[in-house]
Amino acid sequence: MTEWNKVSLLERQAFVRLLTCVARAEEEISDDEEKALRSTAGELGYELTDKDFEPADLQELLGRIRRKELRERLLPDMKRLAEADGTFGDPELARIKYVAERWSEELPDVPGVDWEAVKLPNGLADDLAERASRRRKLRASVGVATASRAAAGLAGEQRLVSINVFDAAKAGFVFGAVFGMLAFFEALLSFRGAYGMGLVPVVLVVGYGLAFGAFALLFNLAGAVMGGVRYRTRG
Repeated sequence: MTEWNKVSLLERQAFVRLLTCVARAEEEISDDEEKALRSTAGELGYELTDKDFEPADLQELLGRIRRKELRERLLPDMKRLAEADGTFGDPELARIKYVAERWSEELPDVPGVDWEAVKLPNGLADDLAERASRRRKLRASVGVATASRAAAGLAGEQRLVSINVFDAAKAGFVFGAVFGMLAFFEALLSFRGAYGMGLVPVVLVVGYGLAFGAFALLFNLAGAVMGGVRYRTRG
């Protein structure tokens, strides 16, 4: 159960004055409506003053209701207040419909009332139309922003793929060169013992080293490219 004294006084005041807006929809507040209004104010721990019965801005008051507990009970309390005198007037129904549509809440079930036929005053209808237009623009801008981020992400991914392949190719080149040098020195030591260090052995050593190095380089470059393709496919 909600402890209403923990809800801010200003918010409870806005809630009560919203009910007053419904009661005043037909200009005069009946005795039964005033009784229902005082009963609700008492439940909220709010003491009514003469100012609470004065005309108020429905749209501004709605913006002051933040607590979920108050939002959940506003429409049922509005309905109960509107039917306190035994009848539902069109101005009362229009205010209830405005609140429900502004908050995207389900309209209360009122026997004999066709909510589609309930017309809103121009000011309230214009406010809802403006809010709907802002929501559409917001959704459109969010959609464009999402598409832009997706495109930027794809471009970044493609750039990462390119960097990945390029870095792997560089690594392949370095490893190929290292393997070539190792092969060169290995061959140098082997041929030095077998043939000495004449011109022919030197040519053979260099050729052997270059051939081994080229093979290692191509092998690593192929692996780099294949690794880059696999990286792109996973992304």
